Amino acid sequence: MALPAIAAALGRIAARGTQGASPGANQEQKKPSALSPEGMTMLILSGILELLNVIIGFLDFLFGLGVLLGPVVNLAGAILIGGWLRIRFGKLPLKKALGPLVTNSIPLVKFFPWWILSVATSLDWKGSPERQAQKEA
Repeated sequence: MALPAIAAALGRIAARGTQGASPGANQEQKKPSALSPEGMTMLILSGILELLNVIIGFLDFLFGLGVLLGPVVNLAGAILIGGWLRIRFGKLPLKKALGPLVTNSIPLVKFFPWWILSVATSLDWKGSPERQAQKEA
């Protein structure tokens, strides 16, 4: 159910990006609102990745299974969130896309919400979706 919503959001982003944003536009204006459907979808996706990382971390401590499952989840996160960042901003910020991939492989450090931090710093927390629509009009 979440994948069609993600695909729809990415389609709207791609369509909006082809309408000719000025090359000198401030990146701050390009950030989606945290309360927009796109922002909420990415925050929920990053929250699911963090929940899976915590579960895998406990499996690693208890049974040693996290060594096998952790890289798969983190690679999927790097592809999904990195792809969103690439489509949204036109470039791939390596610190935000690959940083959590690396830090989630370090024991005990993996319990910090790296994916949520990566997505949260890419969103606009000041404006509401209505204010964003007024700015674009």
